[in-house]
Amino acid sequence: MKPVARPVGSAFVRVLLVGNYLPDGEDHMRRFGRVLAEELPGLGVGTHLLRPAVRWGRRVARSRGLGRWLGYADKFVDFPRQLRQAVRWHRTMSESSFVVHVCDHANAMYTRHLRGVPHLVTCHDLLAVRAARGEFREHTPRWTGQWWPRMMLDGLRRARRITCVSEATRLDVERLVGAGAGGADVTEMGLNYGFAPMPAAKAAKMVESVLACRQGGSGGGGPPRYLLHVGGNPWYKNRLGLLRLYARLVARAPTVPALVMVGPPLTREMRVFAAKAGMESRLLTVEDCPDEVLRALYSLAELLVFPSWHEGFGWPIAEAEACGCRVATSDRAPMTTVGWTAAFYFDPSRVDEAADVVWEALNEGTAERKERIERGLENAARFSTATMVRQYAAIYQELAAPESPAAEPGRLQAA
Repeated sequence: MKPVARPVGSAFVRVLLVGNYLPDGEDHMRRFGRVLAEELPGLGVGTHLLRPAVRWGRRVARSRGLGRWLGYADKFVDFPRQLRQAVRWHRTMSESSFVVHVCDHANAMYTRHLRGVPHLVTCHDLLAVRAARGEFREHTPRWTGQWWPRMMLDGLRRARRITCVSEATRLDVERLVGAGAGGADVTEMGLNYGFAPMPAAKAAKMVESVLACRQGGSGGGGPPRYLLHVGGNPWYKNRLGLLRLYARLVARAPTVPALVMVGPPLTREMRVFAAKAGMESRLLTVEDCPDEVLRALYSLAELLVFPSWHEGFGWPIAEAEACGCRVATSDRAPMTTVGWTAAFYFDPSRVDEAADVVWEALNEGTAERKERIERGLENAARFSTATMVRQYAAIYQELAAPESPAAEPGRLQAA
């Protein structure tokens, strides 16, 4: 389902954007909320970005179990009070129409505090819910991982309106949330940063500096050739599968480029695998990567390798293509929808065959490579931030309209 372009009317709307808890490290979610906060005022939409304050969670390292539970105190004990106070303040002080936008479905549990308030939830994926239902052979959560999906699903069922980032996610919402006759709509993602090819000299200087720091060197030798992965350690990102794929490439050709992994540190299982495969020196991790550094990494990479089992959208695919970086990714939706005809595709469950595809990509001829990069740039232009922001502004106005059917609790509507 393609998103429907809707003109923005003249009525002034104010929106409270509910963003993510920063210690959770959801970089793409952070960018999403920030882009809306920065771009919506240009369309006559006042914005206030509200995130759970880091209070209890700062007392213990986030990587430790106690740190995670103290983070839950920030999100489930403190933040509902902050949210209710912010809603009361805006409704009292604002003369404009007022809407709340929960920017990430993972925070859908907050809809229980929004009774009587026009609100919207953006659903990026329902992977946690599907995993809890036993729908994935790649992952079955323990009993401790069952309660969050239940809270999320309950929050989505309370939502006045849901919009999804892809058709694949919309189908999951209609099947699992019970969206009613109208169904959920699709507001396709735009790029959440100004991703575009960076001039080679500038990118090389930036990449050389960053990778030299990760290697403990002083730089000066020029950036290495490298493959790139962008993503965290959730099971569906298949980072261990990426290492297995890369090990096959190293066994085939010792001169294969290094692997740069943007995201959190490797898990113990990943480190053990890399050590046994003798490829620790070939792996470079870049944590807390600034947006402009990520743009430089995309711009110089030989290839983005993105072997996710599942995704709600797959932002790195569009980001890489926007920077002129070729992509090899999983042959399933929505990766195929985002990558279009510009990407190489493989089955992530067939590691040897996936390595063959990546090897083919690395050895693509000059003319074919140039043509593929051009197709990628053309494809990435589809993901327009301006279009996405206009569509959200129109949704807010529809929600704020007194006669809007979306004001009926529990009713989801198609665009």
